Amino acid sequence: MRPSTGILFSTQGFDKGAGSVINARHVLYGLLHSGVQVTVLSHDTPDIPDEVDGLKLTRPTWRRPCVPNEFPRELSVRWPWRLARWGKRSITNAARRARRQQQPPELLVSNGITDYKLTSDRISEARRSIMVVRECMARHALPGQPPAEAFLATMAQYTHLVFITPSIEREWMEHPALASQQSCHIPNCCREDRARDILTETRSVARQRLNLDDGQFIVACVGSIQFLKGQDILLGALKQASSDCPEIHGLLVGAPGGVPGREWGMRFLDGLKSDPAGRFIHCLGYRDDAMDSIYAADLLVHPSRCEGLGGVILEAMALGTPVLASRIGGIPDVVDDGRSGMLFEPGNAGELAEALRQLYRDSALRAKLAKAGQERYWSCYTRRQLVLRYTAAVNHILGGGKWDECFQAKLDGVAAATPGPQAHESPMRAEGAPEHGEHQKR
Repeated sequence: MRPSTGILFSTQGFDKGAGSVINARHVLYGLLHSGVQVTVLSHDTPDIPDEVDGLKLTRPTWRRPCVPNEFPRELSVRWPWRLARWGKRSITNAARRARRQQQPPELLVSNGITDYKLTSDRISEARRSIMVVRECMARHALPGQPPAEAFLATMAQYTHLVFITPSIEREWMEHPALASQQSCHIPNCCREDRARDILTETRSVARQRLNLDDGQFIVACVGSIQFLKGQDILLGALKQASSDCPEIHGLLVGAPGGVPGREWGMRFLDGLKSDPAGRFIHCLGYRDDAMDSIYAADLLVHPSRCEGLGGVILEAMALGTPVLASRIGGIPDVVDDGRSGMLFEPGNAGELAEALRQLYRDSALRAKLAKAGQERYWSCYTRRQLVLRYTAAVNHILGGGKWDECFQAKLDGVAAATPGPQAHESPMRAEGAPEHGEHQKR
């Protein structure tokens, strides 16, 4: 039997795209802090610091995944070129497979369901394997989504599963197909370096850069425009609330989502042009500086029909922007309704409209929610805590330990006992920056 070696971590990429891709870097930090040699299988090779939040990181080894390569069957004038490309890719893929098979990994870690195909042929080789699960089961009951059974079959191939909240863990692990898997939950974090930079300026400056009216009550909704994200629910709520809240204005940040969501998103945006309610809302499209829009807004609304957690919720909490979100998936694990944010029933535009009216009128409530949410993020969900939790989880597995309730308690306590230089207090708002509700006098 060939000797095993280190950790193999697979991800489609880093930093840009869906939340799972953005969080891939943070998961990798946790693996690198374990001290075990890590090989990364990815299309991207980002710069990795020597340390993060005071935690030392080892240097990873980078590998490129095999590229899709189908034999060109249709004859055309470009067939010789396609045949040559097929031959070149075949040689490249064969060399990559041979290099990968020299030593099987001791631990294989997949960053999510979309990364499964990168290492599907190696799961059986690894002594232990982890999949990070960020999706809620409710997603698979919605139109156009794959059945939960297909996802369960993939998850069942891994020995260990990391979920991003306790609720997501419970709903999946109750299924008989996962009876033999061990699991734990480790919440995501946000892009803290960017959050700290944003917090050095005032909200008025942020609004000026984005050409937002200082006199409007800005309701931001950030995410790909698709049925799952529920932008139509927000539009319906704005219609209902607009007569009582004359200065309210919706701000969509995002582009139509991928298949099957893109077609719905395009229809939704086309409908805004002819809908009289379109005057209450406008779309900025996709922006790399989406966090600036969250900071500049009076309120972040996250009306998803299904959601594992929602990275933009963590970003809003870190920035001190009050959160109003649907009560779905893992969101209630993070947002304490009435304390660190407000929740409404998924799909209920009437309940969302009533919450909008309440928050529009009550600046003291907005300030209270914003402060509590910010304190909750910087004490419970920091990057340093995520890194330490993944490090503890990996070392526990490699040491032969079992993921059980006692281990989860220790995992939760790791970061609580060692909060680190930035985790125990939230960054200060820029001097003179108004709290939510203070920059507008009603």
